[in-house]
Amino acid sequence: MRVSALLSASLVLLAGAACGTRTIDPGNDVDAAQDGANDALADGADGADGAPSPAFFDCDGQGASCVLATPGCCSGCGQPQLSDFVAVAAGQTAAYRSYVCPDPSAVPCPGCAVAENPNLQAVCRTGACVAIDLTKDALSACASNADCELHYASCCGSCGPTDVGLIALAKSQVNAYSQAICSPLIDCAPCPGPIQYPAGKRAVCDATKHCVVQ
Repeated sequence: MRVSALLSASLVLLAGAACGTRTIDPGNDVDAAQDGANDALADGADGADGAPSPAFFDCDGQGASCVLATPGCCSGCGQPQLSDFVAVAAGQTAAYRSYVCPDPSAVPCPGCAVAENPNLQAVCRTGACVAIDLTKDALSACASNADCELHYASCCGSCGPTDVGLIALAKSQVNAYSQAICSPLIDCAPCPGPIQYPAGKRAVCDATKHCVVQ
């Protein structure tokens, strides 16, 4: 079955961090979902005209109900890290953007390249949107290499072998990943044959006991 994730939707707000008039500490916490939203609410009130709306971070547990957003006007450069993002409700992206970046023209963002990091995802946990790094999350927890599988991060994946969007998951968490990332309404066209992965790539259990691509 083709594996999930709405990576392109998750990166819909990759417009930027350093130049916003308001900034929110993403407060990412892969162990406690509510902490991310609570930290964002607290930090957003410092020096601002009011705390951001709790609706920015509320979710109903459905897949694709959360997306990644930058906590300011401009994104960072190069390979993004978990600290570069905050997870917000999918229906609140425009309102959140207006809150953290009320005047995008105030300071121009640097014209630098931003790389892909398919391990960064936005999920709904205990009613709050949380940004996670799959390489440190329970979705990739393992005891040995036998526990790990290669997958593509996007919901419909790729029928042909490609390094783009390649991730590693715990075999026992594949369905949980799909449910967390993908809309229940999505309908992917089937591949003509088995899903193919790049030659020489494999999923291994690293020293931290998480599945990673090697």
